[in-house]
Formats: sequence, structure tokens, C-alpha cells
Amino acid sequence: MLVAVCAAARPANAKDTTQADLAKLLKAQFDAYVKETENPPVFTDGAKLMVSDGSNGWDGFAPDGDLPHAAAEGRSLKSHSDSNMQVVVARDGNSAWISFGSTVHFKHGKYAGLDEFDTDYRVTEIAVKTPNGWRIAGGMWSIPVDNARVNKQAKAGKQYAGNPIEDDGGDPSLRAAFTKLTTGPLDATAAARKDLVAFGSGPGERTVGGAVLAKAWAGAWANHLAITGPFVATVAPSGTTGWVIADVVLDKKTHKVRFRVLFVFDKDAGGAWSLVHAHFATAE
Repeated sequence: MLVAVCAAARPANAKDTTQADLAKLLKAQFDAYVKETENPPVFTDGAKLMVSDGSNGWDGFAPDGDLPHAAAEGRSLKSHSDSNMQVVVARDGNSAWISFGSTVHFKHGKYAGLDEFDTDYRVTEIAVKTPNGWRIAGGMWSIPVDNARVNKQAKAGKQYAGNPIEDDGGDPSLRAAFTKLTTGPLDATAAARKDLVAFGSGPGERTVGGAVLAKAWAGAWANHLAITGPFVATVAPSGTTGWVIADVVLDKKTHKVRFRVLFVFDKDAGGAWSLVHAHFATAE
């Protein structure tokens, strides 16, 4: 697995093993999935990955880094192929946000007669530095869904609502930053970021650069979004990186579309929360 690391505000000549360490972490995660290892040393205590399967809605949080939902019914992961890997290290070097696409091949597992199949995921994970090395603290795996099908279901009032987010809490300042973003533009620091990756909810929807997202956000999202329930605002141990997972509804005038989003924030030089990554998921 090739990992490209972008480090913000880090000396170019500093001795840095972050790239190798994070590459080992991601390899260990997938190795644990393939081998079905219980409690692999790749997650923090209480780590939660949000998983969306696209057609049947949200599976919800997979605690302790459990294998994503498609391993249900006795199936298990056989192999994977990754693309568009990007890792960005936080300003203080104590956390990182990872994004990539992964085609995961599942085998039938313990039940005979089940077909093997591939599932295309978009993956966002947040890693934090601990005394025992880098560990995954949270993130979201989602499957792209055809926009036309989603809009058709939404217009008919039949779009699946998904399992609601039961958690409600977290850092008040991070919650405020996310809430403010739903009614206004991207902050200037975010809009200027060259490494801001945004996953859209449809197939092939991945953009790079804050300016691209800022334009789309101002035109179609800001002031058209409503937060529809409890949401989670988690801050890394460093206190400078945080992420929000929330359900929102986009008002498209003729109909409303449900999304589940993961937004990653990092504090800028002035100590304000700034968006650094966005991940949109939906269901039919």
C-alpha cells in the first residue's frame, strides 16, 4: 500500500518517520481484517468507524474497529485494492486524516453457497499519535450511490432515513464550528488549502483543493442544509484536530435529500477550527 503524506507546517529537513508509520498502521488494519484478528493493536480504546452501505442506509458505528458491514452473514474479507491514497498530518504532528478508495473483495466465509463479491468503499480515517504509536481513532466508510436513483427516491418521499445517530455531544466549540458552516461559506484557511479532499456521495465524486469545495459549498450547500438530529463532535487527544459525524438534509427546492457527513477540522494558526476534509454519504 502506497501512502502519500502531506505535512502542514512541518520543516522539510526534519527527520520524519510518519509516512512509514502510517503505512504500517493501514497495512496492519487490513491484515487484521483478512485474518479476522480480534482486538488488533491498530485502534484506540473506543474507536468508532461509521459505515454506510448505500442501498440499505446506515449501518451505524462499528465499535472497536469491527470489520465493515459487508462481512455480515459469515462473509470475510479476502483482498483489497486501494486508490487515491492521501494522508495529511496535522500542524502539530500529533494526528492525521487519511482518505482513499478501496475495492474490497469478500469471500463466502463459513457459510457455503454464498457468492464472493466486490464492494467499492470511500474511506476516511483519523489517526492519532499515542505512546504505543499511531492508532486509528475514528472515521467513516461509505459506498457511492447513483445520484439519479437517490433523487428519484427523495422526490417520491421514499429515501431511506437510515439508523439515527444516537450519540449527542462532544466539544462545544467544534459543534459550533460545524453548525456555523452549514449556514455560511468555508473559512478562508480551508478555501486556500491545496490538500483538502472532499468525497461526494456519488460514484467518482472526489475533488482536491479547498477552492473547489468552497465554490460548490457557496453555490449549493450553505444555507440549504438542516441538521436533522444528534451529532457527534470528537476531538483528538492533542486538542487540535476534531471530526464531526452528522445527519443533514439538503433542500434542493423541488425535493430534499438526506446525507450523512463526516467533516474533519484542524485548528489554524490562530486557534480557530478550520475544515480540512469532507466526506458525504447517502442512501436510496
